[in-house]
Amino acid sequence: MLTHILFWTGFSCFGILPYICGQNPLVVCEGSMQRTVKEGNMASACTLNQLPLSPNLYGLGPADSLQGEFTLYGGKIYHTTVSTNHSKPVPMTKHHTMAAFFVHSEVAAWQKKRTVRSIRSLTDLADSIAQWAPIHGLDPLQPIPFRVKGKVKQIRWHVLKKTPIQAPHNPEVHKTNKFFFEQANRHLDFIGFFAVDKGGIYTHHGARIHMHLVDLKTGITGHVDEAYWEKMELYFPVPVR
Repeated sequence: MLTHILFWTGFSCFGILPYICGQNPLVVCEGSMQRTVKEGNMASACTLNQLPLSPNLYGLGPADSLQGEFTLYGGKIYHTTVSTNHSKPVPMTKHHTMAAFFVHSEVAAWQKKRTVRSIRSLTDLADSIAQWAPIHGLDPLQPIPFRVKGKVKQIRWHVLKKTPIQAPHNPEVHKTNKFFFEQANRHLDFIGFFAVDKGGIYTHHGARIHMHLVDLKTGITGHVDEAYWEKMELYFPVPVR
């Protein structure tokens, strides 16, 4: 009970270190997962090249008509689709820039990395973010953009690719439009958004994280479904004062 009281009053157990000492960076979502998946509206809700593409801008979401995945990482657009036989991801060099839904945030600066060990699932990662966010001056009840770097032991991820004959769209059809890939022992970058109350908006119902990987060498990006890190570098944004 004492820990609970100290947590919400914003002070550490030593009584001198403020916890939540600013506001989380603003997280904006244009369109929504529910609009796209349940309502079947895959039209563009956001045109990426009309956003202020500064090096501080990060975001993610599917392309309109579900023609691949977008990730905005440090102001650079990454777009990946899949090959004709669906056997491999294909990075796009001439970017289509319209997204069915897109969540994004401008992060002025990132805090010093926090090394976290033995993250065996996205649930583990969400628990770690909820645990450490207040110590980094952030409110875990509000959305938080975050970054991850490091060697991922195992990862399963997908890219969306819908064929025109699959209409109308619904959750069952949506599952068939996911093309999965698995990798092991890869050094990758990740951008994600943590939220406790955005189910159906930009997280799946019951989930607290929506995260994309970015391979900065190949330009490949995709939606992370499962991942296991023995050790990672977790980056929180600097709170807005």
